[in-house]
Amino acid sequence: MGIKDVVIGTVIGGAVMTASPSAQAKYTPKVSIEKARATALERVPGTVIEEELEREKGRWIYEFEIRPKGETGRIIKEVTVDPETGAILAVETEEEDDDREDGPDDDDDEVK
Repeated sequence: MGIKDVVIGTVIGGAVMTASPSAQAKYTPKVSIEKARATALERVPGTVIEEELEREKGRWIYEFEIRPKGETGRIIKEVTVDPETGAILAVETEEEDDDREDGPDDDDDEVK
């Protein structure tokens, strides 16, 4: 991942929703987090374990970490949704305990 403008987190129904107070004051997405979550779960059915609205590489995105339905291991799918259009920008496969700031995984499934 890149540098993130994410400061605080709040638990919402078992998932963590994060965005800095200044970020929320500066940007209002056209697509609601609920609609973006539904879109992400259509692509990757499962349980959302973390969700956030963040500014990454100069662009606002919703990011959802989803444990796929039936997954018993450590596999997590990270689904990125455009908060302006609701389109899925990327789906990446990660392991739950990975340090995600080190760089891209070899198992990434990018969708553009």
